[in-house]
Amino acid sequence: MFVRISLILLVLSFARTEIIVSLTPSSIDENNVPFVVLGTLSTRATLSSTGAAEVVHEPCLYSFLSYGPDNNLFVLDSNGTLVIPFVADFESRSSYAIAVRSTDALGQNVDANLTITINDVSGVWESIDVVVDGTRAPVVVGTLTVADPNGEEYTWEILPFIDGDLFSMTNTTTTSTQLVLNQDASFDLQPQYNLVVLLLTAAGDYVMDVDVAVLVGRVQLSPSSIAEFNMPNATLALTTAAGFGSGADPHVYSWLSYGPDNDLFVLKSDGTLVIPFVADFESRSSYAIAVRSTDAAGHHVDANLTLAVTPRLDPPSLPVLSANLIADGAVGPVVVGRLNASSVRPV
Repeated sequence: MFVRISLILLVLSFARTEIIVSLTPSSIDENNVPFVVLGTLSTRATLSSTGAAEVVHEPCLYSFLSYGPDNNLFVLDSNGTLVIPFVADFESRSSYAIAVRSTDALGQNVDANLTITINDVSGVWESIDVVVDGTRAPVVVGTLTVADPNGEEYTWEILPFIDGDLFSMTNTTTTSTQLVLNQDASFDLQPQYNLVVLLLTAAGDYVMDVDVAVLVGRVQLSPSSIAEFNMPNATLALTTAAGFGSGADPHVYSWLSYGPDNDLFVLKSDGTLVIPFVADFESRSSYAIAVRSTDAAGHHVDANLTLAVTPRLDPPSLPVLSANLIADGAVGPVVVGRLNASSVRPV
């Protein structure tokens, strides 16, 4: 009897015609909470004797294959639990491709290429610029846009707390609005503004809160001057401050086309400004450049900067006595002469 049962199990094992690895569920709504479980992997076998799908009962271990295009974006444990650690955005990307391996207790492998689908849902997309320090009011800081697959119409309302009373709206439609800052932008006084905008249906029903942060940015040149007669290829540094916690994001620097003296300098993407010539205060006492600083999210700050050239006082020559002869028999006190010291630029 024992031998007969073993043979039956052996026949069933060889009767498998197809083994399928699947992800359930295989989709997720955009704007998800990061580090949530997206789905679970399972392994099933189709038996040729019945044509029906049957769950393989032996436990399987799961792992990523090296060639999965988007494997590095997800987290997979050996039990088949797949975690999405980021916030999905349908407008940025609607699907992801992963490659996984299922290994049973006998060490047999089944590989699978799977697709994860991002579902499009209603949401508000922010396109908010960094406001340049010193910009005079009113300042259009960006646009809020509704992404709604159902094509509904909406209205907008700025709540009058935090910094909301400093803003207004313009060019408002049923799907978008522009935010306007109604005071001069000053990094020193207020490097960041925070406000809440309500999204309402056309009938005035509440849909969602939209939290908006508006940053004030400033690009600085350090130091902002150089002493004349410098060594060629001397360097200065550009830095960017934008909002609270400035300096956390790397910025990429580039020339703006209208900088009067941009072509006299060399600007590296990390903000290093190279002076390839020898500055001479008598020839020119300042230079004007125009640069753009762009952060990792694509926000940019433009700046017109002035590089001052400071005069360098040359050391005076050794004192020279204008006369050194005294007449014989002269009655003192006697003025012998004058000591003179000279420099290129008199103090």
